[in-house]
Amino acid sequence: MTTQLTTKTVASVMSRDPVTVAVHTHYKDVLELLVARDVGAAAVVSATGRVLGVVSEADLLRTGRKSRNWRRRSRDVSRRTAGELMATPALTVRSDAPLAVAAKVLAESGKRQLFVVDDGRLVGMLARRAVLELFLRPDKEICAEIEHDIFTGPADVPEPTVRVSVEHGVVQLTGWLPWRADIDSAVARVAYVPGVIGVRDRLIAAYDDRRH
Repeated sequence: MTTQLTTKTVASVMSRDPVTVAVHTHYKDVLELLVARDVGAAAVVSATGRVLGVVSEADLLRTGRKSRNWRRRSRDVSRRTAGELMATPALTVRSDAPLAVAAKVLAESGKRQLFVVDDGRLVGMLARRAVLELFLRPDKEICAEIEHDIFTGPADVPEPTVRVSVEHGVVQLTGWLPWRADIDSAVARVAYVPGVIGVRDRLIAAYDDRRH
């Protein structure tokens, strides 16, 4: 009997088009970009794509309120750049990190997004909304899709030999399939069903083809 947990990663739901600005980007240009893209923050990146910091709506608001004199405030703000406004270090996560880990970081930080960095380079952005939407899908709906699309039909097995249960987005698979390769394939497919947070593989292979 196998007990294996396969978990969705950040890469499976992240946006691959993160909002970025350069260190010399001016305050107004940053603000216009955030509004146009409807995001709460932009990554400040170097010419090589390394994340140097993050500039957010909150940073822009704080800067705009520093001076009580509106003429001076307007003049000062217009001269500020993303490099001067940004917060460091940026809150980041790897693309191969479990989605549950990223969700915990978002919850504890109160941020609306995490920037995804692999080997020092920005590769995406994970929005809090994208994570929350995965948790909203009913367990019964997830279970029905898995049973219908993965464990029934002529392309899979002729009779149901796998029992599927879902609790809080975590799928448990029990029963058997003919080959170990069938199990590995099924678990991989289940992991990518929308709403699945993790997969507990407790399936038995009638024949272990990995020995051949």
